[in-house]
Amino acid sequence: MSVTGSIGRIFAGAAFLAIAGCTSGRAGAFPERGICGHGGDLADCPEDSVVGLKSAVAKGAHVVEFDVQRCGTGELVVIHDGNLARKTTVTGTVSKMSFDYIRSARLKHRKHRDEKVPTLDEMLDALPRTGVLANVHCYGDDLVARDAALRIKAKGRIAQAYVASGLDAIAKAREAVPEIRACNMTRPGPKDRPWTLDENRAYLQATIDNRCQYLQIRWRWPKEVSDEAHRAGVKINYCPRNCEGRNPDKLKEILDFGADYVFCENLSPVLARWRELMGDR
Repeated sequence: MSVTGSIGRIFAGAAFLAIAGCTSGRAGAFPERGICGHGGDLADCPEDSVVGLKSAVAKGAHVVEFDVQRCGTGELVVIHDGNLARKTTVTGTVSKMSFDYIRSARLKHRKHRDEKVPTLDEMLDALPRTGVLANVHCYGDDLVARDAALRIKAKGRIAQAYVASGLDAIAKAREAVPEIRACNMTRPGPKDRPWTLDENRAYLQATIDNRCQYLQIRWRWPKEVSDEAHRAGVKINYCPRNCEGRNPDKLKEILDFGADYVFCENLSPVLARWRELMGDR
């Protein structure tokens, strides 16, 4: 069956977005398009930190993305790498280390020297209630996404936060929280080259078939595929492999091919360009 022929099989995709409050503007709503602070505000703050999340929000990011894993004693902690060595002042595998040990570390940064590895709850608590979405990227076993979904619901953030994970993990999350929104991270093509048209369409089809409201691509794809995604109620996260999301001069091209949320590690100039193109939105 074609992509467009599958639209009727979406779990009320467009309705999901409406229920989630994804309307234009910021007051009392969440943005339909915009710039995503990849790991928070990487230009000025440690990755996956509370201070970075707050800085991204203060600068006007429309989405903040951060990474969640389970540590050795079961808590959900926010850190990108599987090993602590590159990002913190201690070493060890995140999934094997105790929460107390991980919290004894400080995040490495030239300016912010006293930031700890946060918990998922701390990141959710740092979000304002309106105006910004949270892309919660879940790593590790399939139950990380489930437990993240439970915390998102407990914190009253169902309309604001969604889990990004593989399809098996998303299925587990929905068993516990049927209303959780999700980004499909089970992708058919490799990371190191642009996908073929067939690979792009296979990814979109799997996203639709599994009732995910978001997908994430690393290379631009044809606008016709973006149009098919949007007709199906699917939003496009663009996390460019070649870092073009850092370049404000590339933003119009990125938006023109149909990206909804552009991952960015250089928020200030890219957000300034966004405002030039889109007005104060």
